[in-house]
Amino acid sequence: MTDSYLSNGQSADDHVASCPECGAAIALVGRPETAVEPPATLREAVLSGAT
Repeated sequence: MTDSYLSNGQSADDHVASCPECGAAIALVGRPETAVEPPATLREAVLSGAT
């Protein structure tokens, strides 16, 4: 049984190498300095909803 995101005969490594979404996610994990601070209003809205 293969995962549904894999093309016929594709390995997970092949998928990650060819998938822009997976590649971008891995790049962000490896480079935390690229993380963007959310706008203050969004941060406040999220925090106020959590209480």
